[in-house]
Amino acid sequence: MFSGRVSISTNWKEWSESKLETTIDEGETLVDTLRAIPAPKFTIEETDIKLFQDENCTTPLPQPVGVRVNIRYSDGSNALRMYPAGRKFRIGEQVDPWWETRRPYTRIYYHDSSGKPALAWDFAFPFVGFIAGVGAQAPGLVLRP
Repeated sequence: MFSGRVSISTNWKEWSESKLETTIDEGETLVDTLRAIPAPKFTIEETDIKLFQDENCTTPLPQPVGVRVNIRYSDGSNALRMYPAGRKFRIGEQVDPWWETRRPYTRIYYHDSSGKPALAWDFAFPFVGFIAGVGAQAPGLVLRP
């Protein structure tokens, strides 16, 4: 559908009216196609994961703890991700993805499933996912979907 638009002129003022209409129609078709893809589902898998400031896991972070989220995509695939928890979660809770962007965390560690120290992330914002379908935001939080 878009193969003929690969080398589109950046000077749209030279385009004919029909070329502009066709390009706009194709853009709208693309947007509609993307909107039709179901959003991933976020489910809380694990809560209260102890986090550490150092790579040997000897200096615990006082706050936050980690939360592990299962992300299920529309193609049936899953991804497990860990984030600093921006609030208390319940295992099995389905949430819409939101992050509190005022407090980034860098180079945080945890004990992996074998008990060995592991890097949780290089950089992450606290995850504050809201209960799926509610869509409310906490007052005073700066959130990014």
